This record gives sequence, structure tokens and C-alpha cells, in this order.
Amino acid sequence: MTAKKPLSYDVEIREARKADIVALIQLSKTVWLETYAIDGIKHSYLNFVDATFDAQYFQKAINDIRNAILVCQYDGSVVGYALIDKQSDYQNTGFDYELVRLYILAKYRGFGLGRRLLQALQKQYGTKFWLYTWTENKSNQFYLKLGATHLGQYTFDFDKHPVHNHVYGFTHYL
Repeated sequence: MTAKKPLSYDVEIREARKADIVALIQLSKTVWLETYAIDGIKHSYLNFVDATFDAQYFQKAINDIRNAILVCQYDGSVVGYALIDKQSDYQNTGFDYELVRLYILAKYRGFGLGRRLLQALQKQYGTKFWLYTWTENKSNQFYLKLGATHLGQYTFDFDKHPVHNHVYGFTHYL
């Protein structure tokens, strides 16, 4: 089944609630695996998503004043979310917060929902934010299209392999 284009009155951007946790867990696992498991589903990937995206993770993110989660709800269902860390700043460069995750279910991409989540974040928490994303991630095009500035590279190890990431910053309202 293909998604119909969400109409502006069908979409709600709001703060996450405890009742959203189960949906956020499943959405996160789905999006993460679709994005990063391009070479198939490995046990290390499953272990990561199970250990990372659990009720405790989202409960903490909802309750911790350091974080904020905005959900995108369409036609009564959670189809995406943005998670920020309000105390993270890239190399002390004056950013208001870090965009830790921007996850939209695949069939709802391309309808402006990611942009709407980012605009809502900027309205609530400030214009200037930074993020990093895997160099192979299709979202790089999305961020560049929105006018992201490339700030540098960030590499970490996952399952004994280096993962190369682009670091982007936004200093303008979207």
C-alpha cells in the first residue's frame, strides 16, 4: 500500500508522550534497519536496535530536560519523530542543540514531514543546530537541499568497522 500525500490538516507535530513509546520503538527499529542494514540483517544490527531502541531509552528522552522529542502524527498514527539534545554543541561553535535523530517512515518521505519537524524544532528551541549522518545515508541530500553547511567529518567504530559521517550545521530558519 502506498501512502497518500499528507494534507496539512491531517498532520500534527507535537511533543512525544508516554503513550507514544511503543510506536517510537518500532518506528526507530524499522527506519534504522532500512537505512543502515544495506548489506542484510546482521546479528550485530539486531543487537544494536534491540539494545538502543527500548522503552527505557524513550522514557528517559521524554523525561530528561536535556532532550526533547517531537512526533509527527498523520491520520492518527506516528509516522516520524525528531530527537534533540539541548546541551550538545559541536566543538563549542555556538549551536543551540544537536539533532540526534530525524526518523520518518519510508513511505512518508518526500511529503515535507521532515522539514516540518525541523521547523517546529527551530520555532521551539532555536534556529542553530548541528547533526551528523552516515556518508552513505540518503538523508545527506535532504540536509544539503535545506541549506546545511558542511562542518566536518566524524568517524566512530561499529562492529569493528569505521563508520564515516558528515557533520552539518544549520544557522538559518528553514
